[in-house]
Amino acid sequence: MVEKRGTTDIIMLLLIIAMWVTMSGVGGDAVKRGNIYRLLGPINEQGSICGIDPSVADTKYFYPVVSLGLGVCVKSCPSQNVTTVSTVSSDYYCLDAVNDILSSYQGATTETAFGMYIKSYCFTNNQYTVGMPSCLCNVKRASHSVFRRCVFNNLHVYSQYVDQKATSYMTTFMTDIIAARNVIFGFGFAVALVSAFLFIYLMSIDCLAWIVTWSCIFSVLGLMVILIGLAWTTTKKWASEVPQEHTTDQINALKAFCIIMFVLSCIYVCLMLCMCSAINVAIKCVELASMAVREMPFIVLSPILQIAAFVVFMIPLVFYMLNLASDGEFVPVTKSYTYLGVTKTVQVGKTYKPNEENQVGTKLWFLFFCMLWTMNFIAGIGSMVIAMAVSTWYFTEPVKRGPDINNMTLVRSYGTVLRFHAGTVAFGSLLIAIVQFCRAVALYMQKHTTEAFRAQCWVKVVFCCINCCLACMECCLKFISKNAYIQTAIHGTGFMTSCKSAFFTIARNIMRIGALATVSGMALFVGKLFATALATATSYYYFTGAYQNQLHDFVAPTILVAIIAWMTATMFMDVMQMAVDTILICYISDEESNGGKAVYADSKMSDFVTAHGEIKPDSHTHSKCCCCSTSSSGSEPVPSGPAPGTPATGTELVKPANT
Repeated sequence: MVEKRGTTDIIMLLLIIAMWVTMSGVGGDAVKRGNIYRLLGPINEQGSICGIDPSVADTKYFYPVVSLGLGVCVKSCPSQNVTTVSTVSSDYYCLDAVNDILSSYQGATTETAFGMYIKSYCFTNNQYTVGMPSCLCNVKRASHSVFRRCVFNNLHVYSQYVDQKATSYMTTFMTDIIAARNVIFGFGFAVALVSAFLFIYLMSIDCLAWIVTWSCIFSVLGLMVILIGLAWTTTKKWASEVPQEHTTDQINALKAFCIIMFVLSCIYVCLMLCMCSAINVAIKCVELASMAVREMPFIVLSPILQIAAFVVFMIPLVFYMLNLASDGEFVPVTKSYTYLGVTKTVQVGKTYKPNEENQVGTKLWFLFFCMLWTMNFIAGIGSMVIAMAVSTWYFTEPVKRGPDINNMTLVRSYGTVLRFHAGTVAFGSLLIAIVQFCRAVALYMQKHTTEAFRAQCWVKVVFCCINCCLACMECCLKFISKNAYIQTAIHGTGFMTSCKSAFFTIARNIMRIGALATVSGMALFVGKLFATALATATSYYYFTGAYQNQLHDFVAPTILVAIIAWMTATMFMDVMQMAVDTILICYISDEESNGGKAVYADSKMSDFVTAHGEIKPDSHTHSKCCCCSTSSSGSEPVPSGPAPGTPATGTELVKPANT
């Protein structure tokens, strides 16, 4: 590695800083003009925003009254259920139209008239009944606040107030997600996090890599079989209920889930049988990267720092966007309902019309681009830090790695990247952000063309080709940027120079880089499957027990757990993938700088790359050893030849030069 570094691509660093300053200026102006509660606050039947508009300033919670979505603003959500036989007005929340109806009861007091109305239009069998079409009142029910909206604790009742079709599957889907949100996040993130961390740690221990990987492979299959069994048993239980408590849609959805999981299990078994030998090679490849992780265990936690940086950036950005989006006029939205044969139109909300004079649309596009560039910048910083730490480990003499390489190496890598190479990361992330922005613009144009125009075949083909081309370009840029970051970590060069170096390095060694980079992903893919399957199976078991009477079905929460768990496991496995890629590039740079011999690689690494990387072994023969044995020559520096085109210098260890 180059010892004396200089700041690279400083113009790009200044440019991204200027973008952040401009973003803060645009956001500050938006805060003065907008009001986020115009967008987020619940709206009552009269179109007033609860807790914001003067008429309802002291009542900021929304209580649903009828299934059309109409409701009233209240001071707090009820904490207890009121008896359904009550005829007292204080036990109900009603729409304002009820006052006009009560005034028609001549000669009766308000309370008496209310009791007569409730009994006539809201009761069946002498008690309040949900969903009476002529009833404009709702009894007070135990509820809790979700985004300042009162959600009934009895979700079966609540589903009838958020959609006119009480059996709508999407309605039950959303209510189940709301009810189980804490458990979904806990299993999807925490369980997957622990599983991925355990997998990576065990892969770094000699002799355990093979056992861990194949145990995970069979564990994934076992978890899938158990999950199918539990789901099928639940399906039979639901189908035999008397009286029937679950709808046909819910039972069919669970059956479909079982069938899909069974098909996936069969495909999984076939793939494992066909790829057995490739998986064994992949295990060894990941084990090499795990040697670096073992010296710097905190490196696997780097995604957490990235997530923290994402959150720190997104909080003000979303605040700016909401304030900017609320800068404009709000046109009333109305709905019609029929009561006693008479159709009435009431205001149920407002729709946003942007302030064209303030260029709200243009500013929102600018903030969107700021988000893309910054998100890619944060991800790029994480990738380069890993590359810097792993390359530092590699270019340390094997006998010194133990005492010299530790978690402080990772800390120093953060300092080096932020001090010298933040501009290089800004350059690479800018190119990716530009392509992503173009994809978003293309999708926006497609969305806002007329339906008749979009329906034409040639239009569909053109937009599809544009999106595919931009998607391929984005993938290529991400690949080039990642390898450029590795070159920068090793040689300290700028982005364009690193891109050129990465391109020719890969071109000269396309066979072994392609072979090893491909198979290394297999073992990491097994780790992703293991973490996802463990989180999904355990969450389903928990849902069927603790949440048996609180959810309509268990499919939606379980699927969401699987998605979150996969994303979490992917973040941590990407750390290992970056470590593998960095070690391969370091190995090649080591060879090219030392006369064709990788002097910083121990015999285990050299033998593995020679055997599986499509490279002819040179005259120097390393002794074969198993995963548990100690290298006979890996603990001492190997005498190296000179760098290409230079005279020999004895046994000096030559690091890649900054050229």
